[in-house]
Amino acid sequence: MSLPEDTLEKAEGVLQKLAEDNEKYPMVVEGLRDVKALRAMGFTGTIIHINTGHSLLVFAEQLAGQYREVILLPDFDEHGVMLLQRLEHYFMAEGVRCHTEHWARLRSVLGSRISEIEELPSLLNEEKII
Repeated sequence: MSLPEDTLEKAEGVLQKLAEDNEKYPMVVEGLRDVKALRAMGFTGTIIHINTGHSLLVFAEQLAGQYREVILLPDFDEHGVMLLQRLEHYFMAEGVRCHTEHWARLRSVLGSRISEIEELPSLLNEEKII
């Protein structure tokens, strides 16, 4: 089933802005498959996956030593929502600004079709966006 034209346009707009902002700020995703999916879609900025074997707190503290702003892009499922909230809390405690607007817009536009970031390329190939 195809996505409505207005949904496709919204998704394209969000992804374009996300790619632009990713050139300025590192993007934090859940796993290596998410990194690979975004790379396959043409994202060239810094993308860091959470699953490094450290606790979320240690992960946030380490990144806070390197960056003052990050883009958070976990999955759209319940676990992803929890990760977004916890990471935002930890990063804010370290003085790091979190960009979550891309996640919120993508979840609003595509969250009914996909639950994981790694599913984006398949959906967009299906819709002939990429």
